[in-house]
Amino acid sequence: MKKHISLTISTVLAAVVLLGASGISAVAESPQTVYPEQFEASAITDYAVNGDYFAFATAEKITVFGGEIPQTYDFSVEITALDSYNNGNNDSNNGFCYKTAGGVVYDMQGNSIDHEIKPTAFPVTPDGSGYSYTLSNGNIKIWDGTEYTIEGDFSNLKVFGNTVYAMNGNTLNKITPPQTAEPLGYEIADFSATSAIAIGNTVEALDSYNIEKPHFTALKSGEYLTEVHLDAKSFNKASVSPTDYFKVGRTVKVGEEAGFNAGMSAVVLCETGNAHIISLNGKQYIKLATAATARDFIEAEFSSAQINVPSDYIYSSPTVCDAAKLRAVSWGESVTVLGKLLKSTSPEIPCDFYKIALKDENGTEVTGYTPCSFVFEKKENNEEDKTDDPSPSNADSVKTVVLVLIVVVLVLVAVGYVTFVFTSDKKRKNK
Repeated sequence: MKKHISLTISTVLAAVVLLGASGISAVAESPQTVYPEQFEASAITDYAVNGDYFAFATAEKITVFGGEIPQTYDFSVEITALDSYNNGNNDSNNGFCYKTAGGVVYDMQGNSIDHEIKPTAFPVTPDGSGYSYTLSNGNIKIWDGTEYTIEGDFSNLKVFGNTVYAMNGNTLNKITPPQTAEPLGYEIADFSATSAIAIGNTVEALDSYNIEKPHFTALKSGEYLTEVHLDAKSFNKASVSPTDYFKVGRTVKVGEEAGFNAGMSAVVLCETGNAHIISLNGKQYIKLATAATARDFIEAEFSSAQINVPSDYIYSSPTVCDAAKLRAVSWGESVTVLGKLLKSTSPEIPCDFYKIALKDENGTEVTGYTPCSFVFEKKENNEEDKTDDPSPSNADSVKTVVLVLIVVVLVLVAVGYVTFVFTSDKKRKNK
């Protein structure tokens, strides 16, 4: 019986140990950085049309399409209605107005204006069309003596410039009588998913990804980039946890935002989870990982060098930002130059960089990048560096010897004179 009890207790203890170990392993496992593979569309709450420009409201934002690049305005107040109005300047910035929950109407610069935004009164009869329109249970009824029906989930029917528009679900449609509804395809992405991107193993990846060779990637049309704040205040490498979230800024779509064109190349600072963190236009962004290309160094002019700035850092990538800081360096510190990366052939980098190696306080070699202006060639003091004078002369040496002899003679004469004066005085006193 005792053996049985003992065996049972051992079995239970073993199970507890295994469960505990499993639990510890699960807790210890770091979360992965996951960037959204796609973004859901934001719900469009209202719209307006002004010539070739289309404005859409989503909660507290208005996005205007029609120019080369969509413009987004964040007013940080609830927008209840949109409209176009004639202000003498029919463009995307000045041709729209919006109403807030307080009932005040503003232009796109945030100035209150005297304009009434009225709901559509049915039936609608655009000038010169000969058709009248109305909504019935989500369907559009069109009448010109004969009734036509466009079935769907239509709402918010409006007329702009004698053209009829209506929302069908979350998509704006242009209505052409007698029975055509053309989806216009404007969509506004919901970027709220970017507010909770785990840091994961980013710190380790930042310190190691580019040490062998620097990596670069080209932007693709239609992909999204989200700004991440990697300054020391927002991203302290010594204290951030894998479970922490990046502090993010706005999200942009390549090809639809100024300065973010398809084919542009950027430095890849690291790969973490399913994402790349890149350096572009002086800022850092996170995006879905795509193909990255390693680039070779050219041979530097010298190998033995020293740091010639009072205090700075070597970096884990060819860039100058807090997140890439690898180790502090100081004036006169000896380094070995391993290669060079030129801005003329790598326009993605802010300046020319050397790849260098140096020893830390424990004697361990540390490899990283530093701007070329921080490093100068170290001249070794040895006999091989001396150059013989092709026309040696001893004239200067002879002059030096003669001058030394004259000084010695003068000193001896002065000492003799002083001695004579003192001894002569004593003899007079004795007499």
